[in-house]
Amino acid sequence: MTKAKSKGWTSPELSIKGGARFLAAEYISNYQDALYLEKYQVDSAGGLYSHQYMQNVSAPYSEGYSTYVAYRDLGMLNYSFNFVIPVYENMPASVCPMPNAVPTDVVTENVKVTTAYSALKVRASATSSGTLVGSLNKGTIVLRIEKGTAKSSDNRYWDKIMYNTGSNLIIGYAARIDTDGSQYLTPVDDVITTNEQAFTTEAVNLRNGPGLNGTVIKRTLGRGTEVTVIDKMTYEVNGYLWYRIKLSDGTQGYMAAKYLTDNINSGEINPGGETPNEPEPTAKYKLDGSFIIVAPGTKIEDIEGATNNSEGFVTGSKINLEEAEYTLVILGDVNGDGKVKATDYILIKNYIMDGTGLNEYQLKAADVNKDGKVKATDYILIKNYIMDSSPIAI
Repeated sequence: MTKAKSKGWTSPELSIKGGARFLAAEYISNYQDALYLEKYQVDSAGGLYSHQYMQNVSAPYSEGYSTYVAYRDLGMLNYSFNFVIPVYENMPASVCPMPNAVPTDVVTENVKVTTAYSALKVRASATSSGTLVGSLNKGTIVLRIEKGTAKSSDNRYWDKIMYNTGSNLIIGYAARIDTDGSQYLTPVDDVITTNEQAFTTEAVNLRNGPGLNGTVIKRTLGRGTEVTVIDKMTYEVNGYLWYRIKLSDGTQGYMAAKYLTDNINSGEINPGGETPNEPEPTAKYKLDGSFIIVAPGTKIEDIEGATNNSEGFVTGSKINLEEAEYTLVILGDVNGDGKVKATDYILIKNYIMDGTGLNEYQLKAADVNKDGKVKATDYILIKNYIMDSSPIAI
């Protein structure tokens, strides 16, 4: 901040213009004209491996993805772009995996233990040195929720699995390698214990495994969506019952029994419990002083009795409800265009850095975790919403 002031960058406008001139003169004109090259200098008059601008080693990936999202939201993905890609000597033929992560596919499928040994070890992490959390006898059928797609540093594929011992639910990682014709874990036919038609009673997510930590594979199935329950094996996660279901397109996953009924007209819920921490479907808005706060995706018709006094339904719009006027706040919609996009978390990031640039209702929209402050946690929640559809609830 002191260095910026010494350059005369004493306002957001001067900072933007001054920063642009600085990057143009010191980096772009010095062949460091891409995110990758700003971090890893490979061709410069200043010498190799010097004059590196980015301190975040993952910035080429994370900021590259943010740029992609911004272009996507602007409808520019079909435009022509020129990519600058450094080519090194002795480059590997295949793409290296992300550091400290084993590439996986999200799945919902049954596998059988086909190890050549009497039992297969289950570990807390995807490595042969991970803590043991269980073991599986040869022939045991379990649920696979993530499938390793590349070998880890210990030359194994690692799959994330889960199974019920009768007293405990075990979630961990098991190796899958080719040894003496055995893969250790081999796909088998789906475990189907029932074939019942059911309907969703509220808007609900479909996850790859039982529990709220399961990855969302179908976001917000609307009320009345027809599904087929194929397994009611007792998966009580967080104390609540989960069923395995199949959609009309063949997609399989898990859903809390609370949100299923065998007759959509009766409203009768199958046995089960309230799913904790899921957004309450009936809570469409929250009043906070002169503000009316809603989650992303909410429409004016979702707020019974409300009328819109503005042209758009965006953060900053004026809404009439019960003879009073409120300012609309859509959580995450900081820039007031009605959507949650990369431009919103960039505004939050800039606010955190210099403490300026947001008015009262924008600050409300930026406070996604609703703790009364705008912090890095809010930035992360918006980023997760954009990248993997993690919900933002009121």
